[in-house]
Amino acid sequence: MCIRDRYQRRVRGLTKKKNNFEMLGVKLNKAIQNKLATHPWFLLKQQLEAFTRNGQILKGFVKFETDSKKRSGFCLIDPSMSPPIRVATYDNKYLSTGMSKEYLHDMVEQAYEFRLQLDLEQKLEVSEHSAYRLLHEGGDGVPGLYVDVYAGYAHINVLSGFWREYIPDLADSILCIPGMKGVYYKEKLRSDQASRDLMTKVSMKGESQETQNSDQVDVEEDEEGSNDNYENVWIAGDNLEDRHVEVIENGTKYKIYFNRDRSTTGLFLDHRHNRKVCSELIGRFTKQPTRVLSLFSHTSSFSVQMALKNPNVHTTNVDSSESLIQWAKENFMLNDIQVPRHSFLVEDVFKFLKKKPKEYDMV
Repeated sequence: MCIRDRYQRRVRGLTKKKNNFEMLGVKLNKAIQNKLATHPWFLLKQQLEAFTRNGQILKGFVKFETDSKKRSGFCLIDPSMSPPIRVATYDNKYLSTGMSKEYLHDMVEQAYEFRLQLDLEQKLEVSEHSAYRLLHEGGDGVPGLYVDVYAGYAHINVLSGFWREYIPDLADSILCIPGMKGVYYKEKLRSDQASRDLMTKVSMKGESQETQNSDQVDVEEDEEGSNDNYENVWIAGDNLEDRHVEVIENGTKYKIYFNRDRSTTGLFLDHRHNRKVCSELIGRFTKQPTRVLSLFSHTSSFSVQMALKNPNVHTTNVDSSESLIQWAKENFMLNDIQVPRHSFLVEDVFKFLKKKPKEYDMV
């Protein structure tokens, strides 16, 4: 079974019709051109009305141009996101095709080469067991999408349903990276009443509220009006199923699961530098007992690094999730750290703080 067939079977609500890029285009007025001059990569909801046709907001991947054509490009428009207008590129090379397989391949290749350069400069580790962000939204030409890599397994996260039809092509490009083993996918979409109210407000009076773009994405909602807790699904390459992979960050090992907890893989990569700074700071006090309080501790990624840096540190880890606390203990054991030396509390953080806990050296 090919990646596209597998993806269609596993991901609900797949857009059936291809997004016709040529149908979506707009010439920006002077006011919006001035906005882009100061903030070239996104626009706020107040500027949505500049991207309308026949009274309807254009949505999906939309081509835009200015009078001088010096600021031509294409962007992703999705009123459910904040900000709702995010520029993908100003490169004229891609204006005739827009979002396409070729564009995604180029973005993945450029992003990977940039990460390799960061690795050479010792600013990032790109190796068989490392964890790093391969693609980060508009910074890598893919607004509303980011891709994290854990020991050769890619985790695609989308913030807009307009990405759905392009995921198989993106997965193909990711698997072309040396050492890449498998690809997982997760949606973090919003389709709440506030978004619908915004659409109604911006649309011109007397017009139908249905978008003129027939490729509008329908998002299945839960009781709270969102599905931003959608589970991870395997779509390409090796399927780990219930197995985990081990990644190494700053000399610390972590267990990563794609199917253990639908809300997390076990490690937030955007806190990599923060973990390093905290562990180095606590490492200065090895000659005396040091007490650390970790609130909303998740899988205790901070505490594990600090415990490795300072054998005299005692960490107290507080989280309301029993499964995450168990996962945290496993991370301690994975690094040969004695679990009994540390405290793990399954408790609401705010209720814990009301008890006036003892003093700590770091919180």
